[in-house]
Amino acid sequence: MHIRSSSDFSSRLWLPVILLVAFLCAGCSGQAQLAPSAMGTVGSTSSTAPPPAPKLENGDKVKVTVFNEQQLSGEFVVDGTGNIAFPLIGQVPVAGLSGNEVEQRLTERLSGRYLINPKVSVEVMSQRPIYLLGEVGKAGEYPYRPGLNVVSAIALAGGFSPRASTNYVTIRRASGGELKDHPVDPSVIVYPGDMITVQERLF
Repeated sequence: MHIRSSSDFSSRLWLPVILLVAFLCAGCSGQAQLAPSAMGTVGSTSSTAPPPAPKLENGDKVKVTVFNEQQLSGEFVVDGTGNIAFPLIGQVPVAGLSGNEVEQRLTERLSGRYLINPKVSVEVMSQRPIYLLGEVGKAGEYPYRPGLNVVSAIALAGGFSPRASTNYVTIRRASGGELKDHPVDPSVIVYPGDMITVQERLF
């Protein structure tokens, strides 16, 4: 008869414990490998660039403040030629510029000849309205506001009508005039003068 030694019994006793420790270590290693991937996902979301600032066009209104120069401060409307009539320096082309770019242009033209180190602030007071057409609750003209996207624009017009196609809209950009289909998604930015048409669904 073969008698098992105490060392054989000890080996069988410790075998489940060794396997359990190995399994736990493998799980820890898997979690460590997942961490960089998760961090990369968060980083990519936070690096999303903001939409570009709307550009000024005919009919837009700006408020210009020149520090300590009340006679140079006031509200100005962009005329049909894309200019504003500014005191001292006359016609200043601003069409196609953002508010910050108008600040820079006015600062450059006032510096040296008229003022020493002028401090200019430009606030966009109003811009061209947007237009909602087609299958919406109330089609028509609506005031533009910064940060407007296609979803919030449709909400301004009372949302979709019962016959609306809710997957996409057709937008004619004021800047180019080209008709293009866009998904109904908050990432689709609306700009001053845009014409948004909600189509009727096919079935």
